[in-house]
Amino acid sequence: MKQKRSVIAYSFLAQTSRGEGDLLQGLTPIFKPIAKSHANEKFQPEEFAAIIDSLYGIKVHHWAIEDLIPRLESAGIIYKVKITDEIEQYHYSEIQEEFNEVTEKDIKHVTEAFVAFSNPILEFHGLAIDSETLEDAFLNQLVDMDFISILLKPDRSKEDSKSNKTISLKKSKDQEEWENEISARSKIDVLAASFIIDTHKTKPKLYDLIMRVATGALLSEVILNIQDPEVDVSLDGLSIILDTPFLMSYLDLSSPELHGFAIEICDQLRAKGAKIAAFEHSVDELKDNLKAVIERTKYGQGSGQTSIRLRQRSFEVYAKSVLSNSELVLEKADIGLIKNPDTPHVYQYFSEENEKELESKLGFYRFPLAKQRDAKSIASVVRLRRGNSHQMRELSECRFLFVAENTSLVRNASEFCIRSKIYTERDIPPALSEKYLSGLLWVLYGGKGHELTKHLLLANCAAALETRSDIISRMHNFLSDSNEGKLELFESLMTTSRAGQYVMQATLGDSTLITENNVPEILEKVKTALIEKHHIQSLQEKDDLKQYYDNQLKAKESEIQTTAETYTQELSDKTTEIERLAEIVNAGEQKNIHLSHEVDRTRESYEQLEKSIADKALERKVLVSKQVNLLLDDAKKYKRSLKLRVSLLTALFLAIVSLICDFNEVNALINLVVLTLVTFVSILFVPDYLLSKYIDAKCKKYFEVRVNKLFVTDSELSDLNIDWFNLVITDREPSNIPGGD
Repeated sequence: MKQKRSVIAYSFLAQTSRGEGDLLQGLTPIFKPIAKSHANEKFQPEEFAAIIDSLYGIKVHHWAIEDLIPRLESAGIIYKVKITDEIEQYHYSEIQEEFNEVTEKDIKHVTEAFVAFSNPILEFHGLAIDSETLEDAFLNQLVDMDFISILLKPDRSKEDSKSNKTISLKKSKDQEEWENEISARSKIDVLAASFIIDTHKTKPKLYDLIMRVATGALLSEVILNIQDPEVDVSLDGLSIILDTPFLMSYLDLSSPELHGFAIEICDQLRAKGAKIAAFEHSVDELKDNLKAVIERTKYGQGSGQTSIRLRQRSFEVYAKSVLSNSELVLEKADIGLIKNPDTPHVYQYFSEENEKELESKLGFYRFPLAKQRDAKSIASVVRLRRGNSHQMRELSECRFLFVAENTSLVRNASEFCIRSKIYTERDIPPALSEKYLSGLLWVLYGGKGHELTKHLLLANCAAALETRSDIISRMHNFLSDSNEGKLELFESLMTTSRAGQYVMQATLGDSTLITENNVPEILEKVKTALIEKHHIQSLQEKDDLKQYYDNQLKAKESEIQTTAETYTQELSDKTTEIERLAEIVNAGEQKNIHLSHEVDRTRESYEQLEKSIADKALERKVLVSKQVNLLLDDAKKYKRSLKLRVSLLTALFLAIVSLICDFNEVNALINLVVLTLVTFVSILFVPDYLLSKYIDAKCKKYFEVRVNKLFVTDSELSDLNIDWFNLVITDREPSNIPGGD
């Protein structure tokens, strides 16, 4: 009942999240059953958090619930009761209705489809699991969205190259408990992953409902623990550090589905300002894993997506280039390389003892070196943060965050840091799972969050169905004894990832279920499934092609009809326009005739005016010429009078000089004659030679003063071309200047 109620709630949340409203409002209806069953009782955050966990499996701290109180009150889930003037408390409201957007019937349809899909596979191996157990297990996997079992994760990301001849020690108690636990889990993983991939390919409506449940589960915990982030949260200054499996996915060294998810989430992170990075020891681990897979594939012992893809020459060249030029590959992929902080003072934030204790708390690992590296990654993040802690809504402030595919690592690391009082439950832990980060990005930014869920779900399903090496080896062992070419058939089928998924589906991922008796049937099931897949794919392609051409034909018909209607309308519009233009032309012709007459009259008036202006100008020129001539005559008279005065003054001056000179009787006559001659010469030549410039300037000034009184312009004077020495008009065409000298 808990699982069914929770998936209904998640489905409703996912439906709400598709709109533009508040995501937290999408969770409000799932709180109504709590309020309904506790109507008018006192509201306590701790109890409310425990009820949410009990009903829906959603982990949320009571501190986050305290922050939610105003939102719960506004949503009508709780109401305020005033005890005294200073004391208030909250009680649950009386709720009449519950949400029913997704009914239990819808969920039942999904689980029944899963049971119907699983039963034939279980019966083939003689396994009996009742329907209710299958349904609960599937819903649990769907809500958790972690379809990669603990057994499968190390095999995919931390492959080992030990030979079968290696002497093994007795298994520890932890290892036995671990193997017993995952033995059952891995079968459900395979069934659930196979079912989801099958519905994705063949039943889109059913897959949409599955996606809604997974989406709601992804969002719920993030929404409740973050609540109201800033509208535009920047991730500038934040370095997202990828673990080795995530790094392999990003570099396209695993399955295409995982690569698609890694690219999608990293692109969104970069778009918000974050940087993508990896620790040096993670790159070393990647290279170790890659070397091991290449070596095993070389001898026909490889398994999993990387091994299958290594059979393609282009991928093999790329994988080897990553090994030989890892730094260059990381640089081209825009992934920074971070060294582990190793200065003495950083150990005050996370000591070596802390690191060793953390390693011991991480649980069982198949390969101890992988465990050491995971502990080193968590320790390095805490040291890089240098004692700073921030709440989830302050994501960019923490500066460093480790992202891992291993949810067990993330959970154990967070619990250890809280127990060690390095962080509180409200603080950002040193590591987040890829699932939680996907939900976080959706809550913070919206946008392509739905695509992240889709990529994550399909990527985890594909990862859960990666063929294990023990499955391949056991199939090889039984088929190698056959003389019917079945081994060659199996090897040729296994060149595709889909065949590997069918093998995992047929064997439930458990090599112990493969026997000499059922190997031929398993091989036949894989072959049949591939044939059916190709047949269905061919039919789908045929239907898609037919639908495409039908759509193209309809589009063309619609286009032709639209074009015809457009042309008809355009023709009608053009005809109307032509008629209107014809009327305008007729009216224009009449107007043109009238305007032509007006132009002729205007031209005649202009010509008459032009002639009148020319006559007036000529008259003005004649008048000015006459007036200037008169003034020049006056100037000549003035010049003569000036000369006369100068001559008289000169004679007078010389006479005075002669009187004051002492002449004796002998020279008196000679001096008188000389004086007379000098006086005569002075009268004749002083005005014309010695004072000519002065006299000319005086005459010109005399003329200008009088001509200004007549309002004669400078241009009119310049046109007359006056000779200032002789005081006459010397026009270039003397005949054109009436009254000229």
